Amino acid sequence: MCRGGIYNTRTVHIADSVSADTDSGPASFLELMLRGGEYSARELREEVMVLVMAGSDTTALGAAFALLMLAKHPPVQDRLRRELREVAGAGGGAVSAAALARLGYLDAVVREALRLYPPVPVTVREVRDDLALPGGLVLPAGVAVLLNTWATHRSAAHWGADADAFRPERFLEAPPRHPAQFMPFGYSARNCLGSQYAMLAMKTVLARSLLHLRVLRPTGAPAASGYTAASGCTAASGYTADDADAPLRVKFDIAMKHVDNYMVRVELVD
Repeated sequence: MCRGGIYNTRTVHIADSVSADTDSGPASFLELMLRGGEYSARELREEVMVLVMAGSDTTALGAAFALLMLAKHPPVQDRLRRELREVAGAGGGAVSAAALARLGYLDAVVREALRLYPPVPVTVREVRDDLALPGGLVLPAGVAVLLNTWATHRSAAHWGADADAFRPERFLEAPPRHPAQFMPFGYSARNCLGSQYAMLAMKTVLARSLLHLRVLRPTGAPAASGYTAASGCTAASGYTADDADAPLRVKFDIAMKHVDNYMVRVELVD
């Protein structure tokens, strides 16, 4: 009874907060349901469980892919570390929410990693009513539509001739021309309700890690460290001396993951 009372109280407070804030941009699916008064305590609890449990895995994958790309691109990592030290301090200062907001290059690095390696590369939706597309094609009710985020994120038409290259600067040069051009968290009212939480979590992991550590590819690591042919770190894994732009090998079940187990070397930095 106490738990239910707490959830019911929190639901009221959140609904009041959402109804009072109408100028903060497009509303999420959760915000729309709260405004309509249709969200029960149980439904809210289920959404929070999705945020905490399902969101933790994809957030960890996003941070891991970002670290892999930084290991493959030392100049990007060096520039990011310089920014971190300028904002958070060379002595490993606290990375507060306010500090994260000032780390523009960190934001670009995370977004570029999510562009190339979105943990959820496809989304499936069911068409509930006949839907006429701008080109004249009509999708009949009942069909399933697969939205290919992977292909959209690597489209030369949207991202230029270097669409397959890891270049965080593209997010500093100009914002995406269309909101669906970059959608690692989905798009529109049914996008991921934990997108902001996920971005903060990934930035925090990278910031705290790179203030103290340098991530490197496992090429040339001594056998005692575990980076041997048996562990998958061979030329076939894509970890060769000249492979900075070679794509990572990935697989997809519930989420997209690295075939070679996210192997990197780390060393302390001064």
